[in-house]
Amino acid sequence: MARGRPRKNDPDKVLSEALKLFWKRGYAGTSMNDISEVTGMAKPGLYATFGDKDALFIKSLERYIELYGDPVRIPFEQGAGPFRADLETYLNGLADGVTLHEQPHGCMCILASFDFGDTSEPVGPRLAALKSKGVIALQNRLRRAFDEAELSPNADCNRLLMFLNAQIVAMASLARTGVDRDQLQVVVDMAMDAMPWADGPGNRRAKDSAPVMV
Repeated sequence: MARGRPRKNDPDKVLSEALKLFWKRGYAGTSMNDISEVTGMAKPGLYATFGDKDALFIKSLERYIELYGDPVRIPFEQGAGPFRADLETYLNGLADGVTLHEQPHGCMCILASFDFGDTSEPVGPRLAALKSKGVIALQNRLRRAFDEAELSPNADCNRLLMFLNAQIVAMASLARTGVDRDQLQVVVDMAMDAMPWADGPGNRRAKDSAPVMV
């Protein structure tokens, strides 16, 4: 009996498997041989379909943001609710995302930033652009919260942006080292407690005051 043709690999499934491997082992710890072995796609097929390792890593980062970053970030950035509630939901969503039981722990983009500078071609600039989505979301919501008097009139939005980014990086790094979701809740709760919320009418700023943000 004649043998049938070999089953072709599904590029979408291959990309998902490559993403998981990069997420688990990092860029330096993952070779094209590793990806070929895990996915079943021969190296010539990988190169023909995705390009070199850098190109495949960038595609994996983009898929990671699409699957795990955007669903948390976009509702937060566009949220019409109170900033306090939206921020708590956002931080909890990020804590959930870095401790998914069926996936490697930690944030793939944050972990990749330890391997690449912003100017390290070709990965660095694309990585920086992807990471900036979260920074811009926080910046925009902080500005709105200040404008709508949800924060103290003395709030320094630049410092708050740095503070919140630090909590996000900390949660991703802690999750990578084995800290579980319940422990990350401490970070979320203390970050929320540390925010300079507007407590009442006495903290409402004059309408012509400008937010402290560059």
